Amino acid sequence: MSKWLLLFVMASLLCTVSYTQQITVKIATVAPEGSIWMVELDKMNQEIQRKTRGDVKFYIYAGGVAGEERSVVKKIQMNALDGAAFAGTGLGELMSHIRILELPFFYNDYNEWRYVYGKIVAKLEQEFWDNNYKMLGWTEGGFAYLYASDPIRNLDAFRKAKVWFYEGDALIEACFKELNAAGYPMGVTDVVTSLQTGKINCVYCPHYALMAMRWHTHVHYYTDLPIVNVMGGLVITKKAFLKIPKAHQKTVQDVSRKYMEQLFLKVKAENENTVVELRAKFNIQAVAPDASMLEETKVFSQKIARTQIGKLYTQEFFDEVCGYQEEFRKKK
Repeated sequence: MSKWLLLFVMASLLCTVSYTQQITVKIATVAPEGSIWMVELDKMNQEIQRKTRGDVKFYIYAGGVAGEERSVVKKIQMNALDGAAFAGTGLGELMSHIRILELPFFYNDYNEWRYVYGKIVAKLEQEFWDNNYKMLGWTEGGFAYLYASDPIRNLDAFRKAKVWFYEGDALIEACFKELNAAGYPMGVTDVVTSLQTGKINCVYCPHYALMAMRWHTHVHYYTDLPIVNVMGGLVITKKAFLKIPKAHQKTVQDVSRKYMEQLFLKVKAENENTVVELRAKFNIQAVAPDASMLEETKVFSQKIARTQIGKLYTQEFFDEVCGYQEEFRKKK
């Protein structure tokens, strides 16, 4: 083989190796551009590109342009997308056990919820992997509250309200059925128009999400009763993760986890700031639930949790979570 031919072959091989190591991970999210969620995802993407010297980058479809979370799940399953930054509903479509952390009124307070989460998070991550997904990082949206045009102090008022719920969310749909309430299912992108037209007059979400989604100008009250701590996570397919060169896999995992944890802390701070702003600037008033609502929701939480055994999670997993709850309560 001549010297020039050998050099040509070596150069071709080097170009091929360089090309195959440049990986673009396509993900989607309903989070709007400019929101804290997207700011942190963009920072994460920049750091991953910097630390992998451009070998790995994320392409992010923001603001729901790739569809609602159920549509995104289908696109992931069809290999049109590699993953997504999901809320609990989307995560539950991939691995339903996760929804045990989003049972309404089931946890006495955040500390109890966090204790249970800490006990089961490793198991959940392994289940994602076993289901052919890689959890890159968890985050939290904060506790969701009822926001409405009229005050809701009890479940009778709740049943009379036109309450939005996320279309396709089997857990919330079961909740409405159990409460004998008529919810209005629709995607996140349809909520603003429906509030404007009066099709709905009540939503549930964390404080910051209400503002970020521009829903706050259509409500006047919120019921000061935490419903559920909204989960979130950045997940990609196992196939997409394994395409990342081994030398970069830990970097991608570590950087993703770092920014998802930072996102949690920033959203927590924004929730605290936003509820003050909603009261002061937009005159959205807090409404205390009456004693009957507190009692009825506690009973309801146990009933709905048990109806989901065999649907969202196993009896064994439910018993395990209840055991951790009891363990935490005994320590207090």
